[in-house]
Amino acid sequence: MKRYILIVFLAMASMQISCKEGGKKEEAPVSSVHVVSTEVYKEVIKDDNVTLIDVRTPKEFAEGSLPGAVNIDYYDQKNFFDAFDKYDRKEPIYIYCRTGNRSIPTAQKLVEMGFEEIYDMEGGYMQWTKDNQ
Repeated sequence: MKRYILIVFLAMASMQISCKEGGKKEEAPVSSVHVVSTEVYKEVIKDDNVTLIDVRTPKEFAEGSLPGAVNIDYYDQKNFFDAFDKYDRKEPIYIYCRTGNRSIPTAQKLVEMGFEEIYDMEGGYMQWTKDNQ
């Protein structure tokens, strides 16, 4: 758990560093997207209160998913935004897909929706299964 806290702290600290231009500090972005390892996710899913979203199709989800994950199909754009609207934009949200090709645009959409802290699992479910065999 200490390792997880250290990793999250370092990730957050690195995102807070801003560049200076003309002696003025830029404002920190309202939203932050962090791409983190499967090792971080392994620690995160131990918390029953974490918001963990799998953006793969229902068929892919049924073939296997991370414990506690909720399925919101990236390709079901009709329900996609409504499903995410149910979550608190100020709370951290953890997302993943098969390889990262859907979670990256999902993170961008969540930023546009006003989510402030988004975590994307690097390599997606494929990397998860490889790392946790």
